[in-house]
Amino acid sequence: MSHKHHAHDADHPQEPTNQAGDPIAEYKDWSEHRYDPGYFTGGRLPPTIRAYQKILKPRDKRVLLVLLMIAGLFAVLGAIWPLFR
Repeated sequence: MSHKHHAHDADHPQEPTNQAGDPIAEYKDWSEHRYDPGYFTGGRLPPTIRAYQKILKPRDKRVLLVLLMIAGLFAVLGAIWPLFR
């Protein structure tokens, strides 16, 4: 029983063949498969999104979230404060 390889299968491997951490190879992989349905599902993100995630540490993200929540609370209170005067 022989297994036939199609040209389409050779052009689009299921698993990336690039080395992790190589931004050029990651971008090429993304650009070749960005329209393949389901290719980036299951924890696989485009390289640009991954780069944004590495900017802040998890602790910094939590601090920023708390500060944004406090700012939002002050914005809401500032908007409804004139209604109670």
